[in-house]
Amino acid sequence: MSLADTNEPNPYELLGLESEASESAIKTAYRKRSLAVHPDRNPDNAEAAHKFHELNNAYNLLLDPVKKAALDEAFRAQRARKERFKQFDAKRRNLQDDLEARERAFKRQRVEKFEEERKREQNIERVKEEGRRKMKEREDELARQNAAPAAPPLKATSSASASPALGPLDTTVRVKYALATHPSLSTPAALESRLSQFGELDMPVLSLKAKKVKKSVSSGAMLATAVVHFSGLESAHAAVCASNDAKRGFTDLEITWAGGVEPAVLAQLKEQWNSTSTATSSNATGSASNSSKTPVSQPASKQTSGAEADILARLRAFGSTTPSAPESTPSFSSAAASTPTLVTPAGLDFESITLLRMREMERDKLESDIREQEAMDA
Repeated sequence: MSLADTNEPNPYELLGLESEASESAIKTAYRKRSLAVHPDRNPDNAEAAHKFHELNNAYNLLLDPVKKAALDEAFRAQRARKERFKQFDAKRRNLQDDLEARERAFKRQRVEKFEEERKREQNIERVKEEGRRKMKEREDELARQNAAPAAPPLKATSSASASPALGPLDTTVRVKYALATHPSLSTPAALESRLSQFGELDMPVLSLKAKKVKKSVSSGAMLATAVVHFSGLESAHAAVCASNDAKRGFTDLEITWAGGVEPAVLAQLKEQWNSTSTATSSNATGSASNSSKTPVSQPASKQTSGAEADILARLRAFGSTTPSAPESTPSFSSAAASTPTLVTPAGLDFESITLLRMREMERDKLESDIREQEAMDA
């Protein structure tokens, strides 16, 4: 392909000459044009160097006789072709344009068909790969099911017997006391040591801030408030039961639940114990009245002790991961020590075992009360 058929600049046009100009005309035109676009004369023109370079190339090309002859021949052929095309009639030009348009359409259609075929093959391969993946997943799942041991059937439990989950504040208590009454409990470490008798503490006292009591501003009395988080519900319940208990050394030391109300688990256990205790007491009282006409009333202190003992047992069976309260805990130690050891039948669930223990404990209490009443009558 010659220079005339490319997009390269025409050397004659760069020098401002007609085609097939003489050598002297080429040199004269080069001197004039080179002075106009020389980089030294145009330091602020960024295109000056590029134009000067093109001008030098055109000058060297036209001064070469062989290259100039080839270039002139190419330009003559190009002009002749343009002249012939101008002589074409309108019909021939239309036919030529139509032929070129059909050729372009055919090429475009062939490219589109190739792309469509390629996309179709990609989709088929993707579907095959997806099918192979799903089949492998099913085979792996079947293999896991065959390898895994059969799970034992779960016992259906009613929603009423299901124990609620422990909340974040169910094992946290709030302690309030006057610093004047308990001056030794002025630090979190001292209060932690005092409350550790109820059970293990997951963390020390979170806060211990002293503030003036509104009713005693003039006297300057200070009230300490602390938040203690126990590791188990049983320990927190024992601490709450020891609130303001003078026998245990907690005079004017108020211990309440941090959430403001007792945990739902504890409330449910108390409700179940009360309902079962009422039914068992009525049955035992009826049978005792048949053998002895004197009515028997169960002391309130023994009922409370029995309730604490049973709630303690059920809290332990609830599945708390924390250690139990030590035996020195006054709230539960005496009741737990007086509770007889019961034989648990095999194959019973948690609810059945608890009810069985409660019935046996109530029967023993009623028999003891009847014997005491008969001794008093004698």
